[in-house]
Amino acid sequence: MRKSLVQEYIDRHSLPITVIEHQQKFCLLLKSKTLAHWRYLEGNWVPRESHPGVYEVVCHEFVKNGFDKGVTHTGVPMMTSKETAPLFKLQWHWDDFESSLEEIIPAIKENFEAVPADQSLLAAWEVFLIVHENEICRALPEDSAVRFYSLVEKCIRTDLSTAERKQSLEKAQHMLGHHRALTKLREQWVYRIMPFARSTSDWLVNLING
Repeated sequence: MRKSLVQEYIDRHSLPITVIEHQQKFCLLLKSKTLAHWRYLEGNWVPRESHPGVYEVVCHEFVKNGFDKGVTHTGVPMMTSKETAPLFKLQWHWDDFESSLEEIIPAIKENFEAVPADQSLLAAWEVFLIVHENEICRALPEDSAVRFYSLVEKCIRTDLSTAERKQSLEKAQHMLGHHRALTKLREQWVYRIMPFARSTSDWLVNLING
């Protein structure tokens, strides 16, 4: 997702200002600081005919070997001062958006790091590996296993440059697309997991990681 002109100006001049944007949709991947847990935070503006529109905000946690269990992610309850109990879907009115967002940010900052746009595809690939770990082991031809896992290792190594990691990811994706036994896994990657990387709100990343 392209940065707003305001955010581009702030970044260019290194201004110590946090921007909160009212978008039709905001979303990002979250990586646990201590465990191999991944979450996905998403908010959508929902217009209503007879009442003011609201933002509907949800958070999902990806399930380890979820492919075997028939579920890739599950809802995570959240809470702000306006609720008496955690809810799986928060509804924020436009004029409460900033204050409601600021209430859930501290708990996220404490336990998770937000993934910026230029890292989101690599992050989604890690999610794919976690959700489909067992299926990958079963489906991967023996003669391809060493090469595939070598590429996987390079994809997730944070000491390598982003360019090197993405190059390894491209090669691993190529392998998924050229083995008949891996066709189902490729479909899961392209249609179920990769879309989580396509829309990232960097203003929210700055708010969480800043």
